Amino acid sequence: MKKILLLFLLSFLFTVNAQSNDTVFIKKNKSQRVYILQDRNSNEYNSLIDFSNFNTNVKTSELESLGMNSKWLPVYKYSGNYYLYIPCDVINDRKYLITDNNIQIQSSEVTSYVINSIKKEQKNVFINYTEPNSKENFSLKISPVDKNNGIYKFITTNKQLSYEIIMLDANKYKNYNVVINDCTNNKVNEFEFDK
Repeated sequence: MKKILLLFLLSFLFTVNAQSNDTVFIKKNKSQRVYILQDRNSNEYNSLIDFSNFNTNVKTSELESLGMNSKWLPVYKYSGNYYLYIPCDVINDRKYLITDNNIQIQSSEVTSYVINSIKKEQKNVFINYTEPNSKENFSLKISPVDKNNGIYKFITTNKQLSYEIIMLDANKYKNYNVVINDCTNNKVNEFEFDK
């Protein structure tokens, strides 16, 4: 009986210790838990590269000839390091799939835009694309921030707006930890990363 109790106690301690090594809490209250997940084998971690909502049966040879990947995930800086992010509200979960003919962007749903042109000038890739319904034109400039680690700046402009987001070549996602904003109610604020 003592051996069984000792075995149970050791098992419990190892489990608690393993969880504490994999999870670092940034914020924790009754409506929200924000934490850094380091377990590369967890379901949450591997959900980041789920592109099943996208049309992935597409041609990418022209894009690849420019040295670019087709799948992209946003990364954010926190305490000087880049992190992947799983937001509280899926509308803030932005992914890109770029092919030779279109750009698919996920926010709450995947929207597909028609590519008019792709060109590379020095280290930057420029993509002009159109929203198929409104015929609104956009320009995307992709610039390397840290090419060896797969980090690029995406700057999107059109007549009314200009915004930028730091993106990661999805092939390199295993090199980064993930911040998870786990909320019981989707009305909480998203985690604010460093500027």
